Amino acid sequence: FVHIVRSLIRTYIRTYDHSFVRSFVRSFLRTLFVRLLVRTYVPSFVRTYIHSFVHSYVRTFIRSIVHSYVRTNIRTLVRSFIHMSVQIYVHSFARSFVCSFVSSFISFVRSFV
Repeated sequence: FVHIVRSLIRTYIRTYDHSFVRSFVRSFLRTLFVRLLVRTYVPSFVRTYIHSFVHSYVRTFIRSIVHSYVRTNIRTLVRSFIHMSVQIYVHSFARSFVCSFVSSFISFVRSFV
């Protein structure tokens, strides 16, 4: 059984595109740098939107890799990753819009009180 698992892992590593891993690491480091800049210069409701988007994006990426590894189908990985990313983007945008609208409404009400 151990030999079978080792051979499966070796086959997976041989067929896996290492440039994909490098590009993911680069994009992750870029995202980290952008988050540091954002934390310094961007208002809080926008930071909330970006934070929820990045967190959901990474979580979805990991989930997609696990599903694809189980199925060993790269097309499924890409398709599900794009689909989930679009859903997360729409959800995060809606959440940030609602948060900013509520905070603006509260400020508006407080200006009269």
